[in-house]
Amino acid sequence: MSASIELSEAILNDMRNLKPVAWIYWQVIEHTPYGNDGSDWGLIGADFRNSTTSLDIRLSFYGFAQYTKFIRPGYQIISSNDNDTLAAFDANSKTLVLFNINICSSTAYRTSKNNETLKFLPNIGNITDGILTYRSPAHSITTWVFSLATANFTQ
Repeated sequence: MSASIELSEAILNDMRNLKPVAWIYWQVIEHTPYGNDGSDWGLIGADFRNSTTSLDIRLSFYGFAQYTKFIRPGYQIISSNDNDTLAAFDANSKTLVLFNINICSSTAYRTSKNNETLKFLPNIGNITDGILTYRSPAHSITTWVFSLATANFTQ
């Protein structure tokens, strides 16, 4: 899970601080000969010399997928007062997406060390007076998607 958290931290920090137009990851597949674990930088492990081996889809793949699945073209990164949270908003669909990383011990999707891979988690947060309260489990990446079509939301 540490590689997934490290990648998610890099994406979150780059998006918040550098404000890029695009974030591109070039090292998707890592050569892992003879089934070894490799260095764990690749989202997928594969033995390039053996075409019959299966692909090793790693947790970092699912952590990365949370960003690529939920931040779509046209979404704008908006400010968040929490350094471990990235907020993205789409004015056309009035959709707010929050990504949270917890390195310490609504609709949500989580990738965690317990092999939850983009798992749908209904009703895990509590919203009172417009404030989301949620205790994120250790070593996890959690994403919330809110439809604000009926809400009065200003950036």
